[in-house]
Amino acid sequence: MYIDQSNVNNLKSLWVKYGSQPLQLGNYMTKINTHWPYRCWFDDVIPSIDSSWLKNIPDSTIFPIWAALRNAKHTTHEFAELSLIDKQLKKHNWFCLFEQTAMYLALTNDAFEPMGYQGQPRIGFAIKKVGTPKELTLWINIASEAFGYSIDRVVIEKLIYDQDMKILMAYYNDTAIATAVLHKTGDSIGVHQVGVKKTFQGKGFASILMQEIIALSLSWQGKHIVLQASQSGKPLYESLGFKSQFIIKNYKKNVD
Repeated sequence: MYIDQSNVNNLKSLWVKYGSQPLQLGNYMTKINTHWPYRCWFDDVIPSIDSSWLKNIPDSTIFPIWAALRNAKHTTHEFAELSLIDKQLKKHNWFCLFEQTAMYLALTNDAFEPMGYQGQPRIGFAIKKVGTPKELTLWINIASEAFGYSIDRVVIEKLIYDQDMKILMAYYNDTAIATAVLHKTGDSIGVHQVGVKKTFQGKGFASILMQEIIALSLSWQGKHIVLQASQSGKPLYESLGFKSQFIIKNYKKNVD
């Protein structure tokens, strides 16, 4: 499976693990999270001509779109379809809430070379898996603060013992300061919910955390790391050697 499709599959698999249910929209079948993270998506290609299904999506939903990714090389036709879907959404009073860049890093023994990683993170910095109710409460508080929205405890709690998931918390001098989620699908490891507590932002901890995550992904026998970067996070990932793949636009219905 080529890497673009692997990125999308990892993301959709994560949404399923968060808790999803099928949703019939006219003649089309989708999946939806009725709670956080409130995503609705198609497993197959998004219909670009018929937009009647849009009116039945709940107002709280975030609807992501990306190129069809039918093969390893994106075609002009695929981007034309994406442009048409984009126009249909805007026509029906949807707006782009935020954009992300899908990115990947090939994992090899020299994966750290692009960033000059020396294997010696800041003294006092450590990451470990969340394993107790108290740790989970800390994780949720830090992630919710970092991202500016409330994370559903029930969604994360059920993933702690999933063999394909790692719910991680970073500590500095024994103080919990950052969060991350790793999700393994095949030989790709998705990195999600990388957030740093506000009082520790801008001090290089996100970079140190990602270096540790890369090392952990290597030991987890992953071949690629995939993620979806925000505009503010993209420079960090580029500095670590990640390559851009495609844009994901996340739409929400304008209910004003």
